[in-house]
Amino acid sequence: MDIKQQILHYYRVEERSLRDISRLTDTDRKTVARLVNAFEAFIKDNPDTGMDEFLAFTPKYKPRKYAARVVRGEIQKGIDVTLYISGQL
Repeated sequence: MDIKQQILHYYRVEERSLRDISRLTDTDRKTVARLVNAFEAFIKDNPDTGMDEFLAFTPKYKPRKYAARVVRGEIQKGIDVTLYISGQL
């Protein structure tokens, strides 16, 4: 049983508090609250298939934008010396 299913089981079947669920699953309270609120939103939108949709839902993350780093100066010299000493340059 994955973490989402555990949290939903404790929330719906055993009717435990969010704090108790976070303690039982060793998960942050904000994470538990976020999952429970998302579940409630799925159920509100579609009561018949909301649970299945929620469990099948995977978050979509935006790709990170970062620039490649350029090695210059003393660091580059240190790398070159190390490679030269080890015989790889």
